[in-house]
Amino acid sequence: MARKDDAKPTSVKQAIVRGMFDGALAGDPRARTKALALMEAAQKRARAEAEKNLQAFERYKDEYEVIFQQYDAAGRTRPEPVPHPYELDFDERAGEIICNGPRSARQKRRWDEKVKTREELLEEIEELKALKADRPELSEVLDREIEHNTKLAEMIHAMHPAADTRRTPGFNLKRWRKEHDAYGRSNRLREWADGRSAEWD
Repeated sequence: MARKDDAKPTSVKQAIVRGMFDGALAGDPRARTKALALMEAAQKRARAEAEKNLQAFERYKDEYEVIFQQYDAAGRTRPEPVPHPYELDFDERAGEIICNGPRSARQKRRWDEKVKTREELLEEIEELKALKADRPELSEVLDREIEHNTKLAEMIHAMHPAADTRRTPGFNLKRWRKEHDAYGRSNRLREWADGRSAEWD
């Protein structure tokens, strides 16, 4: 078992850089100059990478906007590229492209299956409510089934929102899942279904 004071392996390059910054903090002018140059070089690389990402982001969206217009003019159904350009955003602070939907064809198939499952659950809920009105003696059983389906539908919506939600301007998947407590809902639903918890909210 490792002790707290065990040193982590350090490469020669890391040791040199650390020594350089330690020297800069200690007031060594040569070390300070080298440290500043190193920081400036790192910032320059980061800015270049951010600019490269921004250009790729804008090019991708512009290219598909032209394609969408062509399909619209021809009266054809728009294609569904993955990732979809309307599900992409650019984080200016991080200089990175944000994907708010599936990133691959495989992910899209699984995502679409989840959305379809939610739609089927909502339809089933309405059928169960209609059955409950006709067969009030089954209310207890039907209420539990309705509750289960409702919670499952809510969990799917929190974790895998539909395309119209994902493509809303300003949408952010990470923020959406946090606001809708997606992971908490998933855990609570599992506990509720297993009978380990009687409460949902």
